[in-house]
Amino acid sequence: MRIPINQWGKDHWSALAYVEVRCVDNNGVLKNAHMRTDAKRHPLFMVRYMGPGDGSGYPTRYKDGELADHDDWDCLNDLVEAGLIAVKPGAAELWEVPVGMRGPIKYQGRVRTKELKVAVRMLPEGSRIAGELRTHLTRERKYHTFSPSNALFDRVAEYLASPAGAES
Repeated sequence: MRIPINQWGKDHWSALAYVEVRCVDNNGVLKNAHMRTDAKRHPLFMVRYMGPGDGSGYPTRYKDGELADHDDWDCLNDLVEAGLIAVKPGAAELWEVPVGMRGPIKYQGRVRTKELKVAVRMLPEGSRIAGELRTHLTRERKYHTFSPSNALFDRVAEYLASPAGAES
């Protein structure tokens, strides 16, 4: 289920902040072990060697409550649909990986499950909203109380209504 931007809470805003950090420090490559992953909904993104890792017991927190069956990957999809981030070209196929690419690998002498990589990039509206979020966090230190300015909401709405936004 898609959650509209005006209903986003802690989990969506912290996902946007995380994506921004990964774009700055790691060329947009996300680390699956840092993501709240529901094993039933997104089994290809599970990182089994990092401990239990199943985030199915942790619903997404948004302005009006909690939503079960919605993990950080769903939050990323909401960020994409809102026009704040995009999956990097050449990385889009990693959302659905063929069976032949899955399975254990031997890495540094240990057998591990392959970690599927997703690379994203910030779109201009995402960068602007992330800047507002950083400013908010330096003052209040709470993700769940953040709301972007109306001007940014208007720009996002305009982008989504444009031909470029309709394609994403």
